[in-house]
Amino acid sequence: MKSGFKQVLNSLFLNILVIEDNSAEVELIEELLSESPTIRVNVNHVERLSKAIELLAQKKFDAILLDLSLPDSQGLDTIARIKEYGIITPIVVLTARNDQELALQSIQAGAQDYLVKGNVSSELLIRSLRYAVERQLSLEALRLSEEKYRSVVNNIKEVIFQTDTKGNWIFLNPAWTEITGFSVGVSLGNHFLDYIYPEDRPRNLVVFRTLIERKKDDCRYQTRYLTNSGGLRWMEVQSRLTFTSDGAISGTTGTLNDITEQKLAQEALYQSEAREREKAQQLEIALRELQRTESKLIQNEKMVSLGQLVAGVAHEINNPVGFIYSNINPANEYALDLLDLITLYQQQYPHPSAEIQEIIKAIDLDFVKEDFPRLLASMREGANRIQEIVLSLQNFSHLDKAEMKEADLHKGLDSTLLILQHRLKQQSNRPAIQVIKNYGQLPPVECYPGQLNQVFMNILSNAIDALETMIQEEVSFSPQIRIRTQVNHCEKTVAIAIADNGPGIPPHIKKHLFDPFFTTKPVGRGSGLGLSISYSIIVEKHQGELECRSQIGKGTEFVIKLPILLG
Repeated sequence: MKSGFKQVLNSLFLNILVIEDNSAEVELIEELLSESPTIRVNVNHVERLSKAIELLAQKKFDAILLDLSLPDSQGLDTIARIKEYGIITPIVVLTARNDQELALQSIQAGAQDYLVKGNVSSELLIRSLRYAVERQLSLEALRLSEEKYRSVVNNIKEVIFQTDTKGNWIFLNPAWTEITGFSVGVSLGNHFLDYIYPEDRPRNLVVFRTLIERKKDDCRYQTRYLTNSGGLRWMEVQSRLTFTSDGAISGTTGTLNDITEQKLAQEALYQSEAREREKAQQLEIALRELQRTESKLIQNEKMVSLGQLVAGVAHEINNPVGFIYSNINPANEYALDLLDLITLYQQQYPHPSAEIQEIIKAIDLDFVKEDFPRLLASMREGANRIQEIVLSLQNFSHLDKAEMKEADLHKGLDSTLLILQHRLKQQSNRPAIQVIKNYGQLPPVECYPGQLNQVFMNILSNAIDALETMIQEEVSFSPQIRIRTQVNHCEKTVAIAIADNGPGIPPHIKKHLFDPFFTTKPVGRGSGLGLSISYSIIVEKHQGELECRSQIGKGTEFVIKLPILLG
């Protein structure tokens, strides 16, 4: 029928079906319709309703002029029977009864207008038919629009909803059932919170109240909805206020977009990223452990080689030194005897020959007699010094020996200091570094002595480096290293503290001190392994503790804490 209506409006041509059993009335109608100067009318006439229904099923008409008194139908039943067949052609009642109540009932039954025979002019009849057609066109357009809207709403994949001001569902499209499994009929009238995952309900209630109280006009958020099967679906909610015609709030409307698959994909991606991060962390740990093991192997090989070299050098030095030292006492005795003999000769022959006097003067015999004993004493002291150094080298060379035994830690400290003596003494560009010892009464400690000596060497060497840096920066400076030892009988531990009054260590460097290969020294002067190896020796090998305490401008202290008995 829609195409027929368009034709009416565009061409001003009406195709009319007159249902009237009085032929005189039909002729009058045709005459009235023909008088219109603007609209051409084609009249089709039938006398019975049954014939009209047959004709309406075969042909399209723009309007129907209907008499309510027909041989096969009377009154309002005539309109009802036409509607029963689904005929939507607009109906204008044209009857002899001037009855207002009947007119109203006719309109309510579906007629577009009610005209009384004898009171109808050509203009009135044409206008009534035209308005009937136009109203039907509008109704049809509205019907099609509503059908289209319903089709969109019913087929859209998103849930379209409406609630009242209390939050009860008043509209849900079929997508609600497809997504949640709850039927629309059962859900309508229930509060929307009944379908929200319990943990999410407080937040949803806050959002709903924010809208209803007009604190916001619309909102968008994500939440979880329950399903009829007991599951969950993630929904992206978009909601806004609805209003009545007078501007009062009537509720809310909006959409629920199912984003469950997106959420699951995001969660899977997050878990995958978490697994990759965990793998990366494990690889990083493995790499650090590999570097640490490598550093230990490198350092151990270096220290073993150093120990072997030192032991060999000490052995080679010890033999000739022993030979020299063993001959000093006889040489001293011989020298004293010769000096006594010279003295006796001088007493017995106070006036030697001129030649002897000349030699006595040339060699300054009195000075030789006085200095010779001192010379031998100096040689003895030098030999003793060499023996002490050899002993220290032998103690330090224990690095290549892995056996655990009781050891005197003070002896290890002293041996290390002796080896470093050349760095502690006064240099051309700086004063001597003063070493202050405050040794407690330490018992023998069960340990790996050579490895502890290595730790002492690393810490003391770093302290000397720090002090030399400080000396370069400050002209007036008295470098000091303090070594303090004590025993804790309650904990059955000993502590060795080695402190310097150097520049101190910044916090950002301090936290990396024990990392393998970390160094602040120039390339070629440090491997970054010393403190890392020291930490491993103290903590892992000796079940102890190694702590660094430092303040900028006040110096650094390393505290070693060791159990007296291992295991």
